[in-house]
Amino acid sequence: MSGTELLVIVFGLFIGYWVVFQFGSGDKGQKEKPRNQVGPDPEVQRQREKAARETQEQQREQQRERQAEAAATASWHEVLSVSSSADTQEIRRAYKSLMSQYHPDKVASLGPELRELCERKTKEINTAYERAMAERETP
Repeated sequence: MSGTELLVIVFGLFIGYWVVFQFGSGDKGQKEKPRNQVGPDPEVQRQREKAARETQEQQREQQRERQAEAAATASWHEVLSVSSSADTQEIRRAYKSLMSQYHPDKVASLGPELRELCERKTKEINTAYERAMAERETP
């Protein structure tokens, strides 16, 4: 093999590599954005996301307040699922049964939403039980 043949082979490889690199770089089907078209500003995008999160949090808070109001207006026998003329033993049984279902320690490994729900339900059950016992103690 002469020096000229070797030079032609090396030059041919160089040109072949350049052609493949230019036309086969993997940008097929992707169009360039026009240079005058700018994407959304990252700061504006963050502000929109923050506003959306705040709105969602406000809606959740309003829902919690409505649930708390509904729970406050519910009578103790509805919360404990017993009749209004139930005796003390029946009230205690219902209280223990509900507490075994909703106690926050039982759901400690679950998500924060479920823990919060159980804490609210536990407070509601405790309040209903206290009202029932106070009503039973009064002559």
